[in-house]
Order: sequence, then structure tokens, then C-alpha cells
Amino acid sequence: MVLLLALDNLGIQIKPLLAGLGIGGIAIALAVQTLLGDLLASMSITLDKPFSVGDSLTLGDFQGTVEHIGIRSTKLRSSRASRSLSPTLTS
Repeated sequence: MVLLLALDNLGIQIKPLLAGLGIGGIAIALAVQTLLGDLLASMSITLDKPFSVGDSLTLGDFQGTVEHIGIRSTKLRSSRASRSLSPTLTS
């Protein structure tokens, strides 16, 4: 805020600077939206513990055992030994 007032007192137009900061803020918010969603889903799994490594899960037609729970994905292995990466599960 002080920097903007100092620039204004020096005769530098700050309106375009403020508009650029607003547009930049929106761009950053849109860029991190997916990352924050994945992080919150991972925190939900970690805190609520609806399932853990070794549990058997059924997701639609796929049934498998949880091998790893990460921030962005959950790794499942089916009985046929195939591996599936699912986006972080929230329930």
C-alpha cells in the first residue's frame, strides 16, 4: 500500500498497475484451483481415514486394494494384478 502511494506521489499512474495485479491474481487463483482441491481431498482422507492402505475398495466396475494414498492420486491394485491410478478419492 505504501509503495503504491509513493508511486502515485511520484506521478506514476497506478491504475494500470492495479488492474494488472487484479488480473494476475485471478490467473494465479485459476492455476492453483486443482492443486488446492487435491490437497484438501488428501487432507480429508488423512484426517477422516475413510480407508487406508490395504483396504479393499469398489469404484464403479473396478475393485481393488489400496496400495498408496498420495496428494494427487490413490493407487489401487485389482485381483488380476493390474494397477490403477485414481484421482484422490473423497469418499
